[in-house]
Amino acid sequence: MIKHVLLAAFAATTTTALKATVFGGSGNIGKAACKTLAAKGVAVTSVSRSGRPADAEPWMDKVDWVAADAANDNIAAALDGAG
Repeated sequence: MIKHVLLAAFAATTTTALKATVFGGSGNIGKAACKTLAAKGVAVTSVSRSGRPADAEPWMDKVDWVAADAANDNIAAALDGAG
């Protein structure tokens, strides 16, 4: 099965803080995207079926990890309250 990683467009708020949602953030490409964005000060939320990866890297504490299946779950409800 081919995994797709979709990066949400950056949304600037009135305080010019950047936020991004990464779908598939626990996979190889998704983790790299989350790490890069978090390092740049972007508020990152990752959505994947498994949620937070088992890896224990310091940058992972800067990401909101949400376990949800984009094909079957209500993503809006899953993201309620995320960064």
